Amino acid sequence: MSYRSWILSGVALSISACGGIVPSDSLTAGAQGASTASTPLDFSIEPASVDEARALCARPPTEWEVTPTPAPSDYAGSRWIMCNPSLVLDVNQNGSSTIEGRPYSTWGFALQEPQRETMVVVFPIDDTNGYGIGSGRPERARGGFSHWLRLPVDPNDSGLLAPKLNGMTEATFVRIKAPERAPEPEVQAPEEAVEQGPQPPEPYPWVASCPAPPDESWVPRALPTGSIDDFRAYFDAFRAQVVGHWRGQMTAFGTSRPVTFAFESNGHYSGMCLDALCGALVYYRTDAESDAKQYRLDNMNLDGVVSGTIDLAFPPQPIMGESPNDPPWVPEVGTTRLEKVELDASGNRLRFDFVSHLQSPPTIAHYDLWRCP
Repeated sequence: MSYRSWILSGVALSISACGGIVPSDSLTAGAQGASTASTPLDFSIEPASVDEARALCARPPTEWEVTPTPAPSDYAGSRWIMCNPSLVLDVNQNGSSTIEGRPYSTWGFALQEPQRETMVVVFPIDDTNGYGIGSGRPERARGGFSHWLRLPVDPNDSGLLAPKLNGMTEATFVRIKAPERAPEPEVQAPEEAVEQGPQPPEPYPWVASCPAPPDESWVPRALPTGSIDDFRAYFDAFRAQVVGHWRGQMTAFGTSRPVTFAFESNGHYSGMCLDALCGALVYYRTDAESDAKQYRLDNMNLDGVVSGTIDLAFPPQPIMGESPNDPPWVPEVGTTRLEKVELDASGNRLRFDFVSHLQSPPTIAHYDLWRCP
């Protein structure tokens, strides 16, 4: 599962322990690098330092229980120690995460499939790659000690990581207690503050005027017939009808999110997820406007199903040492694709699959959209 510095929006309470930031000899069984405490520590006490946490990793709890209804707020804003291999993970409330002091992922603990309440472990391979090695319900130390976290790992599904796992069957984490802070001054809210709902930013002024979702069933578009010239004309007309404003649903990881798109005739597109902390094309932060956001519908089968490519543009991130004026990072053309692109007979409904090869196996999201003014 290859990552840069972004995590799929809406994907797993993911503990992202990744990235070539640890010497290879630390990827071995046992809590490598753990300090030895002069006196045994009680695992029920939340450690106050990295050394205490690593000492606790050498004496972890022996009894565990399922963590009830995990949420990002349970994990964000804390420093965690992964016991084996020994890694320091800082997960900030604002969504920027670091592993061993180096930036790795945005929303390293992000919610995936909340109805199943599962998490996934991402394990380091090298400087830029991680591999998902297991998922399941997170556990805490029995007795309600939520500063301990354990996740199952299946070494048989580890692929490239098998030699590094040494039969590891779970990943264990312990949270470091936050230092006490002086109480912050109370902020007086304005007396006549008016609460406003989310407002669609430019270039989406048309979102509010989109019609309601269609009630009628999908009516397939007539298939292309005739000569090669007829086929080309059909394809040209298809691409012309894709141009416009669209609103609808993205379905990925068992959940649906409201999204909107604007496809332009010059190949530029815009997209926005209308929920918080998600992206129209799955990846968080890729809704930001950029001239680099391009799409291409360049292939059509004889059955009239169209495919092509679409470019993601990841804006610069200061946490990675990038300047706000730096150009966005755009994966190589073809890494992210549009598949099974279909219009209905009216030309006012659009369906397609977004397929991303930024990780393995590919991420697939399904879209069902209707036309807006």
